[in-house]
Amino acid sequence: MEFDDVLSTASGLFHDELLTLEEFDTLRRVDAATVVVCAADESIWTEVALTGATEWSELRKVANSVKLELAESWNLGDYL
Repeated sequence: MEFDDVLSTASGLFHDELLTLEEFDTLRRVDAATVVVCAADESIWTEVALTGATEWSELRKVANSVKLELAESWNLGDYL
């Protein structure tokens, strides 16, 4: 499963009122960070960039923040 699939599922859950707007917007922050990575030049896809590029670092920070926020919102702390 790719993140696009997660976001598509989240959209359906939001429209079915099973996900709040805040939760959906939280997930969209990861999508926005991936857009930045994909907009970078081709060097972003190298091993060196993966460990050193600001874009990848920011994506990891955003993804971790989103994971923690949603885990708290959904009471998943014991599962992480």
